[in-house]
Amino acid sequence: MSQPSSQRIPRNICRGGYVLSPELINQIASKVFDLEVESDDSPGWVYLTMNKGINKLTNGRFWAAFSPTGEVIGGDFILWTHRIFLARGYLGMPESEMPDFTEGENERQLREALASYGFSEDQYHWGKRVD
Repeated sequence: MSQPSSQRIPRNICRGGYVLSPELINQIASKVFDLEVESDDSPGWVYLTMNKGINKLTNGRFWAAFSPTGEVIGGDFILWTHRIFLARGYLGMPESEMPDFTEGENERQLREALASYGFSEDQYHWGKRVD
């Protein structure tokens, strides 16, 4: 159920992509990007460094990026391929009210790249987040 507009906290960026747990983001940091992460609270330098090397997953053919999501440090991340500005987006916005993003060729290539490093599709899921 939506919040009354007078109580909504604005969140104007909507991203679509693969939602990753903190544990999985650390495994990806280690296996794909050779980064040593000492805790489940992925610090900012981890995902920023991963974004600099994103071509390991995209081969430079399309845009993708890692971003933390939510209001809590150490929460989920999103490996996003879609992004749009939402003039009326808000914290807690249900996915049903967010724009539709569909998985396509770029996402298939990301899944294959993750699989090549030993990650399976049951470790992450397609989703949308507002930030």
